[in-house]
Amino acid sequence: MASNRAPPDDADDERTEVLRGGLLEELEFERTEHLREGLDEGHDEGHHARHSEGHLESSGLFSLDTPTEERPRQPAGPHPDDETVMSPVAPRARPVNIAPAAAALDLAEPTTPPAAAAPAAETPWRGLHPASLLVNLIPRTLGILFGYWPLLLAWLFGRGAVAPRPEDALFLMFILVPGVLSTLVHLFTLRYRVSGGRLEIRQGLLNRQARTLAPDRIQNVSLVRNLFHRASGLVEVRIETAGDSSTEGMLSALSVEDAEALLTELNAARGQAAAAAAIDTNAPPPPPILRLGAPELLAYGFSAGGLGLAILLMAVGSEVLTVTRPDEVNDLARAASPTRLVGLGVLAIAASWTFSALRALVRHHGFTLTREPTPKGPGLRAVEGLFTRREVSLSLNKVQLVSAVEPLLRRLMGYGTVSVETAGFTAGENGLPAAAEVLVPMVEQDRLGELFTEAVPALTLDPWRANFHPAHPRALRRAVMASVLFAAPIGLVFGIAAGGGAASLVVAGVTLGVLALILVRAVLNHRAMGWLVTPDVVLLRGGAIRRSTALLARKKLQSTHLIQGPLDRLHGLAHLTINVAGSSVRLPPLALADAEAIQEELLRQG
Repeated sequence: MASNRAPPDDADDERTEVLRGGLLEELEFERTEHLREGLDEGHDEGHHARHSEGHLESSGLFSLDTPTEERPRQPAGPHPDDETVMSPVAPRARPVNIAPAAAALDLAEPTTPPAAAAPAAETPWRGLHPASLLVNLIPRTLGILFGYWPLLLAWLFGRGAVAPRPEDALFLMFILVPGVLSTLVHLFTLRYRVSGGRLEIRQGLLNRQARTLAPDRIQNVSLVRNLFHRASGLVEVRIETAGDSSTEGMLSALSVEDAEALLTELNAARGQAAAAAAIDTNAPPPPPILRLGAPELLAYGFSAGGLGLAILLMAVGSEVLTVTRPDEVNDLARAASPTRLVGLGVLAIAASWTFSALRALVRHHGFTLTREPTPKGPGLRAVEGLFTRREVSLSLNKVQLVSAVEPLLRRLMGYGTVSVETAGFTAGENGLPAAAEVLVPMVEQDRLGELFTEAVPALTLDPWRANFHPAHPRALRRAVMASVLFAAPIGLVFGIAAGGGAASLVVAGVTLGVLALILVRAVLNHRAMGWLVTPDVVLLRGGAIRRSTALLARKKLQSTHLIQGPLDRLHGLAHLTINVAGSSVRLPPLALADAEAIQEELLRQG
């Protein structure tokens, strides 16, 4: 018969769905009870199932027979089969089949949930190559002996002809045993792995350390091979991070295969695996930007020799002669003259320069600077070293500071020295920043600007031909006042100590001469100072005798400091210091208002 119900609206649909869900849950419950209790209670299950069917049919929501055929409603009252409940022997209950209802409601049978995936295997830890014990122990022992050579000479010659004593063994153990123990601990406790996209390094016996390096903090990965590394086929891996004054990860030593695998994993962790794979390693190498020979390196060493080493050589030589040949030393002292003393000083300085030149030749032998593609874009690659071969590659988009130093002697030769710095740290040399990653020992003055542009492609001007802003005029008065305040008290103290008379006049003359030299130096330095701020870089220049030029990339700026000392406040001046990761540059003295304006501009646009 036809249904007299009106078409349901949205609210009726919602109520219908709720009711259908409840009835289906009741059917599922009845089915579970039937299976659990067995056939001996089947009549109860049949009763409940038929009763539920009556509910479904009487509700008019759907039919359990077919979805298209509408069954007539049953009259209210007891079900005809309910009488079987009261009979002494209950007939066998009919099995309840809910499949048609489930199919009509488009319901699936309950399924077993899938088993949980097995956890990923933990990345194993890796260690150093076994041969690294000797590879590290031999150069470390030699380095210790070289570092203590003045003390060892004094001990060796001070003993004279005395036979070895137990104290001598204790002295050698005091020098050598710490290095041996640290090498053993380094080998047996250092472990590393790349897990979860991070480099993990742990080491230490008593004081255990566990370091985790995020890939985005790794500024540079360099490979170092000294003579012992090359003989054993191993390599030392140095991992430098941003803003840290020490090498965070130094793995010495690994096999070449393990080192290459580590570099591949680090590139993958930094999301640079595709870019690294796209680099054609079979392509011919580009022509070098700069290659240095022995003459340039010897000139670099000669121009870097200082008085400190010469004084040390004179002191050690004097001590050795005093111990070995005391009578001859006394005769030389009695016969000493100013001419001989000057000659000895010149000889010591010459020895210092010779040592410095030989060291430069060994350290920078075969220096070659080339352009090299990196996973993060264009880069530079420097290779150098005779016994210890160093290979450093850096990406240009990480360069934050480029500086050039031109000492007077080197400048007279027509050369300068350039360092390229990223946020990672390595050992500096000859007054250059300690964070210099690529140090070019000798560059012709005409090519200094070209090399700056190679390191910072955003640079659009030549720093050696640019018009710098000079230091503030009041900065000269400040420098003169500082010089007088420094020299006058020293001269006064020496004058009082001389006790008057001719000696006091000599002290006064020497003090005035030193003060005059300081004033001349202050005037020359003031004239050499300059600064320039462009949208991309900050340029600085300074130094009359030791001229320096620095370029700082503004996109690498981290903070600025405005500093005023007592003399600065007296003259209305201020020093503006600009900081990048691990380094800083300082502008010449500026008027306070100008320094504040530049600071605001740098912080707003940097």
